[in-house]
Amino acid sequence: MTVAIVDDDAADCLRSAEWTRRYWGGRGERDPLYIQTFSSGNEFLAALAHGRFSLVLLDCCMPGTDGLAAARALRALDGEAVVIFTTASCDYAVDGYSVEAAGYLVKPYSFEAFALSLDRARPRLVRQRPFLLVPAAGGEAQVLLEELVYCDADKHYSQLHLAGARPLRVRISFSALLRLLAPYPQFLFCYRGCAVNLAHVRRAEELAFLMDTGERVPFRRKERAKLLRQYEDYLFEKARREHP
Repeated sequence: MTVAIVDDDAADCLRSAEWTRRYWGGRGERDPLYIQTFSSGNEFLAALAHGRFSLVLLDCCMPGTDGLAAARALRALDGEAVVIFTTASCDYAVDGYSVEAAGYLVKPYSFEAFALSLDRARPRLVRQRPFLLVPAAGGEAQVLLEELVYCDADKHYSQLHLAGARPLRVRISFSALLRLLAPYPQFLFCYRGCAVNLAHVRRAEELAFLMDTGERVPFRRKERAKLLRQYEDYLFEKARREHP
């Protein structure tokens, strides 16, 4: 999940980031969490040119482009992003309806109030999670990317190994499946006919990735250095985004 925190108060910005991580971890979410912080509405709006956010925590009272103006500009581009206002004033509460705000938190607020607001917004967040559409009996099936632990080739089929479920065998070539996964950097091509979701890797062993399901996905010795470097790059980028 991608999160934007927009607040001209640096301390409030850091607190919101920490509470978002605390909430996400406490709910056992598998979807990777990426947080970006912005000190002004203008800075946030400039970032929208480079990508979208699933959740926006938006201070209303900021110099320049205030939170309500930023939310209106956001809505002109994105009707799905979840907006929660965080502000020291109640004056904007009614205006929040015009931009379909999912919550309105008046400072100072507790972590419990923050978590409750996210709980209420959670159904809308779930609908935004990335998924694959794969062939299935009678049509197509949706597979949440966060539930896909690894996948491998099985002749003209592909097997999707899912967290907490039996493998799903689908009639799609492995090369076609890799093209569907290409936009998502958490998927690493291990060897011919196998790719792992790095978000599910517990640790790298001598010649295998140990997954958080307890399964081991092997790799060849000659590929070890390259794969470990890619895994370390993923962990570094993940830490950089989670702790801006």
